[in-house]
Amino acid sequence: LWVPVNGEDLLFVEPGGKTTLVDDQSGSELWTAKLPEQTPPPKQLRVHVDRDRLYVHAFQGETTNQTAPQDGLVVAFDRRTGDMNWSRPIVKQVFREGLPVGSGLLIYGANLQRPDGDIPRNYSKIEFLDRKTGKTVFENELANGVAQTTWKTLHSGVLRIRVIGHDFDLSWKQPDGTPSQTEPAIDPMKPDAPVKLE
Repeated sequence: LWVPVNGEDLLFVEPGGKTTLVDDQSGSELWTAKLPEQTPPPKQLRVHVDRDRLYVHAFQGETTNQTAPQDGLVVAFDRRTGDMNWSRPIVKQVFREGLPVGSGLLIYGANLQRPDGDIPRNYSKIEFLDRKTGKTVFENELANGVAQTTWKTLHSGVLRIRVIGHDFDLSWKQPDGTPSQTEPAIDPMKPDAPVKLE
């Protein structure tokens, strides 16, 4: 499998997990890495980049519908060297693109169904990962929402993102380490539960 990267390079992933980044113009190999051991050969790839890392989303499903929840793996490689920074499984999720890389987050959101007696219950599963570590910063199950992802900057540097119809406010500590006065506490019971990243 292969996928273009940021309009400049090509990423190739072989069935055995060998992962190669190639310069699109010269064809020269920039680096070679490997997906974690025991990773099933992916059937679909998506790549996202920021200044420091290249994130490979290796999905097991063959669907071309990018809003369909899928199982797979996300791996963060050093963008310059190909060293693997972290990896973790993704279960029944959809990666939400188009959000600012400055948020420091990888954001996932999927509309799902689970049995509830005779009537299936619809709900949204949302999860935020720290780009540096891959650890979960926030996750919750909320009312089923529309498949929409947008963002805007509010007052005092607060970033509001909308993930499948639910709003989240992100704010950060000040340079001196003190919390921003606009930082709210997380209330997971509210659909618009704010999130703070420190």
